[in-house]
Amino acid sequence: MMDWYFTQTSQTVWLGTAPGTRAAAFYKTAGWKETGTNGKNEIRFEMTAPEWQQQCLKRI
Repeated sequence: MMDWYFTQTSQTVWLGTAPGTRAAAFYKTAGWKETGTNGKNEIRFEMTAPEWQQQCLKRI
């Protein structure tokens, strides 16, 4: 999905999840950057196109 997204646009993608969850740990491990909070009690994570490309190169 992320590969497709960044073929359509170069805009940063973001998501939110509750702190202290398995999802939050997964996104941190996967290279998403914690950039603050979103709404009530959610961590905001962001990924840029260049950061995504770097993550893809690490998997090769």
